[in-house]
This record gives sequence, structure tokens and C-alpha cells, in this order.
Amino acid sequence: MTNEVVKEMFGVDVEEKLFDLELPSMGVEWSNTPAFCCHLGLERMVKEFKRYRQQYEVNMKQLEADSDEELTGAELLKNMMIER
Repeated sequence: MTNEVVKEMFGVDVEEKLFDLELPSMGVEWSNTPAFCCHLGLERMVKEFKRYRQQYEVNMKQLEADSDEELTGAELLKNMMIER
């Protein structure tokens, strides 16, 4: 969680940096991409990424760099972000 997310979700200001905003939190290497989610999981992911747009952009860069749509589901996530 980033400091911004902690502030929004819990109303707490944390002084020390919790998470580097430029580091992706998903990728094929960790088997935690949209391709590994059920439909409800994808819907929740889209909802969260709409709230925290910077994390969406960082993670999309990683998914696109992984260059394997079957394992990333990057296009699926992109389409759901547009549709919802």
C-alpha cells in the first residue's frame, strides 16, 4: 500500500514511505496478473485501479513488458477499464 492509499482507506498519515510508487505489484513472474483472476476478481481490480490510477499505469507497463497476453490479461484489463 502506498501512503496515499493508507490515507484514503484508513485516514492515517504515515510519515515514512511505505511503497515505491514506481514498482509494479503484479507480473507474470509472480503469477498475480489479471489472467489469473476470476471475473469478480477482475471487477474488483478495475474498481481499485480506477481509484488509484497511478498504480494502474505502473502495473500496465509491467504487464505489457511481460509480452504474453495469455499470462498477463493486459488487454482484458484495458478493455474492462474502458467499459466500466
